[in-house]
Amino acid sequence: FGDLGVLKGISNFAEFMNKADAISKLFNFKEVINIVKIYEFDIFQRILMIKIPSWVIGISYDNTIVFLDKSKWKNTDIETINELILHEMVHVIIGHYCTRELPLWLNEGLAVCLSGQVMICTKEEKQTLMGENVYDINYSNSMIYKYSGFIVKCLIEKYGLEKILYDIKYFDLDCLDEKWKQKNILSVVSEYF
Repeated sequence: FGDLGVLKGISNFAEFMNKADAISKLFNFKEVINIVKIYEFDIFQRILMIKIPSWVIGISYDNTIVFLDKSKWKNTDIETINELILHEMVHVIIGHYCTRELPLWLNEGLAVCLSGQVMICTKEEKQTLMGENVYDINYSNSMIYKYSGFIVKCLIEKYGLEKILYDIKYFDLDCLDEKWKQKNILSVVSEYF
């Protein structure tokens, strides 16, 4: 059975499993994903063998999700364990679904939206986003999840999730970059002001 302690903290287990199943079906993903709970932050760095920002509470690689025990981050405004695991699950599945790496904003945006994390941008944040180059947004930008989630939410509302998933699976990503150039992406976002 593995470490059943990973299940501790998951609220409404049936709802969590329904969401996980829906995400898997969306991508026709049938592989097993291992979920590991760790109790010390430095284990992340030992697993990946790179320096990890101190705010990281979950990572994914291959078919594995590793997350930090909730007691280490329970006093923050960070999401629930459900959303954290689902977010990382989307990363694992996208890694199998796409033939090439997605732009960071698109990968994180899909993970935010499909995991059910709520990312609402204020008018000021939207104005700031309009001045950003989304292709330059990286993990040093504290707004990466909020901006990426908001952009993908706008794209889903305009084009539909099925169209976006079709495009990322069947089009060369260089073509996608041309199709979704900075100006085009931000023009879609600007419709939601």
